[in-house]
This record gives sequence, structure tokens and C-alpha cells, in this order.
Amino acid sequence: MPTFRALRTATLLFVVANLLTPSSVQGQTTPSPAGSPPGLFPDGSRTVWIGDSITHACLYTRFLEDYARSRYPDRQLIFVNAGVSADTTADVLLRFDQDVRPWNPTRVFVCLGMNDGAFRSYDPDLFKLYQDSTRSLLDRIRGIGADTRVLSPTPVSSRSQFRKTHKMAQIPDDYPLVLARMRDWLEGEAKRRKLAYTDLMTPLQEKQELLRLENPGANLIPDGVHPNAAGHALMALQILSGAKEVIPRWTLRFPRKGEAIVQGGSLEDYERDADGIRFRLRAHSLPWVLPAEAMAAAHIDTNYRRINSCVIQIVGLREGIYELRVDGSRMRRHTGRQWARGVDIGLQGNHPDWLQSLRITEENALRSSYIYKGITDLWIARHKVHDITTNGKNGTVGAKETRREVGAEVAKITDKIIKLAKRMATSDAYLARIRNPLIRSYEIRRLR
Repeated sequence: MPTFRALRTATLLFVVANLLTPSSVQGQTTPSPAGSPPGLFPDGSRTVWIGDSITHACLYTRFLEDYARSRYPDRQLIFVNAGVSADTTADVLLRFDQDVRPWNPTRVFVCLGMNDGAFRSYDPDLFKLYQDSTRSLLDRIRGIGADTRVLSPTPVSSRSQFRKTHKMAQIPDDYPLVLARMRDWLEGEAKRRKLAYTDLMTPLQEKQELLRLENPGANLIPDGVHPNAAGHALMALQILSGAKEVIPRWTLRFPRKGEAIVQGGSLEDYERDADGIRFRLRAHSLPWVLPAEAMAAAHIDTNYRRINSCVIQIVGLREGIYELRVDGSRMRRHTGRQWARGVDIGLQGNHPDWLQSLRITEENALRSSYIYKGITDLWIARHKVHDITTNGKNGTVGAKETRREVGAEVAKITDKIIKLAKRMATSDAYLARIRNPLIRSYEIRRLR
């Protein structure tokens, strides 16, 4: 029907805006080191995130996009969030041709299962529906030639562990076992198909227990179902770890004599005298900066430090205290022996690179809020159009009135999406300007 095609046009407008990520905008880029591995996000890749409300939240997806943009500023990358709250795997199959296929993805992440058990005790019919729907979905993804990354369901928190919320009050105590059963089957299915698989359930459960050792009241899943920002950051870290993306940003080693050894950057103007060294460095990447509300993940998963690691090692300094300055700003002080062992400045919060990357994180958070709202508005519009046309078919309202109501709804959502697209285009242009590492001046001088 023309009305449905019109609604799809509105959908296309939004997703096109969703596609215009800063990494897809042409501009100056920083050369990556020769032989840079393709990793989780190869140059030219088009990634679609499929999921339910946990994906719709635009948190773990946003954190991974932040990582990709900061770690690979030279790569042209496209990201599309196709998560919809309350979806089951069967629901995703129904909208696959509208929300996934048109974007010709090269890689699809699938994070489903939370709603497939209907928040009930084990039901063999529901479990079979989940299995059949998952097989069909994986077949559909393979059919469009995309690489598939399968993510397990995230855990729920039992009522015996946390206070009863309006959400948890509806969930039986054995629902964690229902999800665990899905997780175990999914892992086997992914292995059978030779697909990349990441278990999110077990690590989140383990990190929750670890967090409770320091703070018994801490909770990564406040409502029992949806991870908070720190929980989403841990999901992102687990995905990166499984993809072997836990690699230091850069290392600098200055021997007593001879040339410096550099990995992950380009060194120039290196000078050394009796009181220290100075040099200029353009890193090949920026730090991956999590927002403050997610930073708790950095305290309970050491991979965050490893990913951001930037080690400076200087052999042969005289005894004394040496101060590091970057672009003239004081960073830290260490003894000569500490510098000889190596000092990691990767999490230096006042480093110019960190502050630059923080701007990317903050802007992408704003951009993701546009995506979240766009997905929500489209979901509401689709259901409204469905209800209107159903009433028309049932004879509740006449054909002419049906067309008028659908037309009004489509016009309303189209107007919203056009406005969102303009905001996102502005955000993309800003992100494109600030994503490339700059040359920084380093000086490590003896104070006393």
C-alpha cells in the first residue's frame, strides 16, 4: 500500500541520517601504521547492531563506536542501530527486510534473547520458537553476505539478590536459568556455524560479584533487566576482548644510546641531554574515553587500562625527580628509576589527547540520543499506522478516513526525522573535525 511505502520512506530518511557517522565523512585523516590489522571494525565496514531494548539504549553500541572512531581515525566506518525495545528474535525477523537488509551490512552484531522467554518459567514451546527464529535470523544474515557476531543474552538479577522493582516483581526466580539455557544453546549453534560468539552473561555476573566486594549496594543491573552505563561498558570490553582488540595505544622506549623505539605513533625532533629528553609525537590513535557514568567499568576490568596503555620508558637518566609536560602542561613526576621501568600515562585525564577524545565521547552521546529518539518515534509511528490500517480493514473506519489518518501520521514522523537528520549532520561534521590525533610536544626534565 502507498501508505506503508510512505512510512518506509520516513524510515529511510532516519537511517540515512544514522549512517552518516563522522568516520564516513571525507576529510583529513591520520595515516595508520603499515600492516595495521583490520580488527573488529575493518576499513569500509558497515556495522548493524540488532537487538532489543538493551541495544536500543545506544550504550554498549555507542561505546564501541567511540572505541572504533578513536582507535581507527583513518578508517571509513558506518554504524546503524537496529535495536527496538521489547523485541524478540521473531520480531526482528519480521522487520529484517526494512531495518537490516537495505544497508548492505558487512558485519551484523546480534544481541537478543532477553524477551524470547517472555519473562516466564521455562516453556519448551517458547524455547523452540527462540531456536527456530534464531536459526532463521542467522540464515538471513548469511544470505546477505554479512559477517555475524553473536552475543549472548545479558543476565537478569534475581529477586533474592536485589530489591523488588516494578520490573523484577514480574520475573520468576528461575528466569536466570531460562536465559542461561538459551545462552548455552546459542553458544553451541554459533560454534556449529563457525560464527564469532561472545558470552556477555557470565562476565557481567562475575563483575557484579566483584563490584559487591567493594560496595555491597552496587548494582550493574538496577532494574534487574537493563544494565546501567557501567554494565554496558563492561559488555563493550568483553566484545573487544573476544575480538583480540586489547592492544596498547602506543609505546615509546628510549635506550641509553641510539634511536628511540616507537610503536603506535610517529616520533620526530627527538633530543636528549644530561637533564632529560624532548620530542614530538603524533599518535596513530586517540584514547578510548568512557563517560563518567560508565567509568566504574575501568575499575573492575583491567582491559580498559590495557587498551588505553601508553608507556614511556627512558633508560639511563640520572638519579632525581623528572617532570613530564605535554604541550606545556604538567602531567606527572617520577624518579629516574621509575622512568627506566616504564611509566604508563594512558589514563592521564588532563592529557591533550584525552581531552580531545572526551569531546568525541560527549558529542557522540548527544548524537546517540538523536538515534534513540528516532528509533522510538519510528516504532510508535509504525504501530499507529498498523492500528489505523487494521481498523480500516475491519471496517471500523472508512477507507478515506484511513488514508487521511495514515497520511497525517506519516507526515508527522517524516517531519520529526528530517529535523533529527539535520541535527545529526551537524554533529557528524563536528566529529569529523576533531577525530584525528594531533602532534604533541613532550618534555621530561630533571627538577632536582
